[in-house]
Amino acid sequence: MKKSILVVLGLLIIIALLPVLGNSFIKSSIDKRVKKLGSLGLVTSKDESQTSYLNSSRHFEFLLEDSQKFQNYIKQYSDKQMPAYIDALLSGVLVGVDVEYSNLPFAKALSIEIYPLALSSKVQKSIAQSDSEFSLYVEKFLQSKGILYHIDYNLLNDDFKGYLKGVDEKYTLKEGIALSIKLDKANFSGNGELIAPKTLETNIKELYFSVAQERANLQFTFKKFSANSNFESQNTYVTSADVEEVGITLNGTPNDVNLSIRQIKLNGSSNEQGEHTELNSKISLKEMQYSSQEISFLLNKLDLDVALSGLDKKKFEELRVMISKKNNLDSFLEEKELQNAILELISKGMLLEIADFSLKSIELQNQDDLKGFKIKSKITITEDTSLGQKIKLSPLLALSNIDMTSKIELSKEIYMILLNSQPLLQTLNRYIKEDRGNYLFDISFIDSKMSINEKRLF
Repeated sequence: MKKSILVVLGLLIIIALLPVLGNSFIKSSIDKRVKKLGSLGLVTSKDESQTSYLNSSRHFEFLLEDSQKFQNYIKQYSDKQMPAYIDALLSGVLVGVDVEYSNLPFAKALSIEIYPLALSSKVQKSIAQSDSEFSLYVEKFLQSKGILYHIDYNLLNDDFKGYLKGVDEKYTLKEGIALSIKLDKANFSGNGELIAPKTLETNIKELYFSVAQERANLQFTFKKFSANSNFESQNTYVTSADVEEVGITLNGTPNDVNLSIRQIKLNGSSNEQGEHTELNSKISLKEMQYSSQEISFLLNKLDLDVALSGLDKKKFEELRVMISKKNNLDSFLEEKELQNAILELISKGMLLEIADFSLKSIELQNQDDLKGFKIKSKITITEDTSLGQKIKLSPLLALSNIDMTSKIELSKEIYMILLNSQPLLQTLNRYIKEDRGNYLFDISFIDSKMSINEKRLF
């Protein structure tokens, strides 16, 4: 009986100690991450804690003292080179972080909120010099957590979900320039490290931005965006995105423009197969409408499905890394280096397939429906170590390494417009095949011999 009582007491003591042990474990985990931030150029300027028996919270403030260290860390997870001015924007930025968690181990996810509290002194000073009142407005906006990133993160399985705080701000600068920005319902979820997740799902209901002065007005609208991504590595991933509407409007100027795109779908993937890499891209949109003083047109149902395969994995990776490290290509030596890397990749051979490039119809200003076109094509470049040198001497020398087949279907209306703009195309008239009111061109270039609709050109 006494043994049973002792066992029960022991269990009760362990249960009672769970929140204490849990708080110690989570605090240690957070401390490790804070220490890592220190190695990335972020200095902890404030660390405040509040702890009860079941719950705890901590407030941090981090000052980015060494932006170069932070940029070097970010570059590990990005192919894009950061612009030169980013250093001035980041250096001296103050960021607040609030962490809340249960002391019961893994009872619930960590709740994290990240928000900038102050811009870099250089940027803030520049704003103050041009408009002191706007500078005060920006300071108050940031201090009130106007930009906030909320995350619920599970330490056990690395799942996370969160949102960006909604923004609806309007301000008029002293020059009379009216600014307006709106961000509505931006949510995300995924798994993995927050800076480089393995999976990520994002949804944004609306992003709106406008600038107006006197009669001139520029507006940007972005509605109903959703995206899904799965990253195995920088060279192996699958991603897709849908956008209901994108709009750009410029009114009240001599160069007014109106662009509207509806129902955009994007799919992209990259995967490695043995010694080769394959890239796939698919883009479609239901409608694109554009108007300006020079031209107006309406596109209906545009599709593009392209695949690039047989890329040498090693050469492709070298090119990818080279591009990611370039700030620009102003230097002649940098440009030549990039050209040589591209030629080395091409020399290893590849296959380009355009499975579908089509347009249902196009309507130009003051013209009837011109209908559309369909194109399918396959281009093979055979491996040749001397191909780069051939291209440098004369691109024509590389034709012996290229095989190509294409099937093109054009509406008569589009074909006539092409003839009017390029009279030399009239030589194609003798090769035309007609089907259901469209012109067909079956083009073949194999073994340096070219034919159109089975009629030899050379």
